[in-house]
Amino acid sequence: MRRRTLEPGCGWAAGMLDAEIGDLFADPGVQKSGIGRQLVAHALRLHSTATLDVFELNSTARAFYARPTL
Repeated sequence: MRRRTLEPGCGWAAGMLDAEIGDLFADPGVQKSGIGRQLVAHALRLHSTATLDVFELNSTARAFYARPTL
């Protein structure tokens, strides 16, 4: 899996394996700034569809991916 930080100092990381979003992390200081939506939008520009798994007990992540604005 390839993991890279796309902008130094922003406090987030994303990793993809083919069309699967493997990792999507944002430091608390940049959460709710739109960076997560931008990362998902970028993934969808690279692949017409993308898949992911979310840890069942991670309520913050589940709420993020459940938003209709993604």
